[in-house]
Amino acid sequence: MLRVVAHDRFAHHGSRSGYLQILPHLASSAELTVVQLPLRPRGLRTASEWSSSRKATADAEAELHIYPEQTLFPRLASRPVVAICHQPPKRYLSYLPRQALLRLALQRARMVVALGPNQARGLKAVNPAVHFIPHGVDTDWFSPPSTGPKDGGYVAVRGWLRDATEHAALVDVARKLGGQVLELGGGAPRMSDWDYRATLRNSTAVLLWISNGVASNAVLEATSCGKPVLGRLSADLQSYVSEANRAILARPVETQLAAQAQELAYAGDKNRELAVSRHSWPDVAARLLSVVQSRVA
Repeated sequence: MLRVVAHDRFAHHGSRSGYLQILPHLASSAELTVVQLPLRPRGLRTASEWSSSRKATADAEAELHIYPEQTLFPRLASRPVVAICHQPPKRYLSYLPRQALLRLALQRARMVVALGPNQARGLKAVNPAVHFIPHGVDTDWFSPPSTGPKDGGYVAVRGWLRDATEHAALVDVARKLGGQVLELGGGAPRMSDWDYRATLRNSTAVLLWISNGVASNAVLEATSCGKPVLGRLSADLQSYVSEANRAILARPVETQLAAQAQELAYAGDKNRELAVSRHSWPDVAARLLSVVQSRVA
């Protein structure tokens, strides 16, 4: 039985979103302990966070520590540590003090998990023990509606601050072309999990502009609900959508928004197939366990 300590720093995710949704699917093969490390303004760590993390790390019986990379600090290189990396590679190559500390921790990690194929290639400059294991989604919960879209509107998910201007322009174009757009996140009223899923199911497509991200809950949840994504996605994020969806994304925004309903529905169906075959949490957990067990052994 593998003993896993997971350091959770993403309490702001919805109850069915975020990387630590993987934990229930590890439970049959691992004894799990979750250390809660709430996200602080500007990513600063409090004394209690340092204490909680160090106490968990000092547990000699734990064979594996899974960290979101933002919580990493230098550790003993002899302890098996897995870092799940969410940021573009250039964020780990900076010589700013905080990034340098993070890079040192990643260099000492027994294994680094990349969430995108391009990110995996870039991270090899930091640590050669890189494995590409994609982010996952609850494909049972985030599932297509039993009937077609009811209102034909768009869902726009805000929150990627690096592209906030471009995202706002995308929403403006959609509205000028007569589309109904419901914006979520980024200060919009928070929805329950049930209402969020119903909103996705009732939409025609999800609008997103993420030019350099690696993984996105919004992309995964849209694809799992059988919806296409319009706007712009980074190369890594395009690996999370179907070839049919990528063909639409290659066009100018106005042309994307003018796509026929049949083409959008087809891309959404192919997205659902991809999510179920490659990104469901049970499959992602099995891949992670297989790689981790081989490294620890």
